[in-house]
Amino acid sequence: METTPNDLRQQQFEIKFRGYNPDDVEVFRDLAAAALEESRAEVLKMTEENKHLKERLSHLLALEDTLKTAIIEAQKNAEVTVANAKREAQVIVQEAQLKRDEVIADLHAQMNRLVADINKIRFIRTNYLTKLKALIGAQMETVVQAMAEDTEEVRPPRQERPVERDMPAPEMEQQLHEGQS
Repeated sequence: METTPNDLRQQQFEIKFRGYNPDDVEVFRDLAAAALEESRAEVLKMTEENKHLKERLSHLLALEDTLKTAIIEAQKNAEVTVANAKREAQVIVQEAQLKRDEVIADLHAQMNRLVADINKIRFIRTNYLTKLKALIGAQMETVVQAMAEDTEEVRPPRQERPVERDMPAPEMEQQLHEGQS
């Protein structure tokens, strides 16, 4: 049974001979009722405040759980992002290495073609120079021979004189003229 401040104020006591002073008892009852009323108001206020604090605590705990979940998700996302970035970086590096290898292979092939072309051109040049040398050599021989012929003294061919008896006179004159020309 709960006692209220009004219960205290309305409580009646029997009067006996040699009892407490009724005025003191009445003052005490009013004080006790006021104290009880004040205590009940304080309890009600604290109950409301407690209820409010419990709601706030519940909200904060829920917020804390949400934040923990968000942090865990953010960490997972960060780890996934880092892992994806590493994979992408590996793919990019591998693609770059493949491209580099292709470019190097193409350059080597091109270089080999150029070396082959250079060797072919050198072979053609050597053949050309050999043929040119042979041609110049032949021409030089012709020139040397021609120069040798030019430096030789030209002499009329020696003719033996036929005996006059065999040749008639006009033929002999013709032969003499031919030998001089």
